[in-house]
Amino acid sequence: MVKGSFVLVSFPFENQNIKKVRPAICLSNPIGEHRHIIVAFISSRIPIKVDIGDIHFKKEDIGFDISGLKVDSVIKTYKLISIPENLIIRRIGKAGIDLTNQIENNLKSILF
Repeated sequence: MVKGSFVLVSFPFENQNIKKVRPAICLSNPIGEHRHIIVAFISSRIPIKVDIGDIHFKKEDIGFDISGLKVDSVIKTYKLISIPENLIIRRIGKAGIDLTNQIENNLKSILF
């Protein structure tokens, strides 16, 4: 998988006992001998109040058509996890340059 890919992941939830297939976006290429990839969680539940680090990605946004997402979504750039590449079920799309820039800016404002 490559950075900027939208993927389906067997995603562990916060209690770590439940896993569900959810969309995510790859923020890194595979890293290290175990080929871990850093991904950001994506939700179709649009919050009333947008959190810092949320990107509301809508059907009418530039690049939505190549994302593989089916509905308006929120990319949670603060909800990151490093997962082994084999937890990725499949690639569904890719991020366009506008979204990539927005994600990079969000990550910089959160982390630095």
